[in-house]
Amino acid sequence: MINADIIKALEAVPVFETPGGIRYVRASDLPDTVRPEFERWATGIKTPDIHGEMPGDPVYENDYAAWLEVLKP
Repeated sequence: MINADIIKALEAVPVFETPGGIRYVRASDLPDTVRPEFERWATGIKTPDIHGEMPGDPVYENDYAAWLEVLKP
């Protein structure tokens, strides 16, 4: 189970927005302790292709928010 402190850290992950209006977070900004769990959950989820970001690192904000909801008790 993920504790409340990690949930707070995950809720504080910065959200970026492209000039075209795509809102995303970076998987690389997730705490190391939960990144593997996120990557397992996100298998098969389409990630945006954003200039200047590593392929697969940006995650749509809505997908990230859905994962956070799965984590919360």
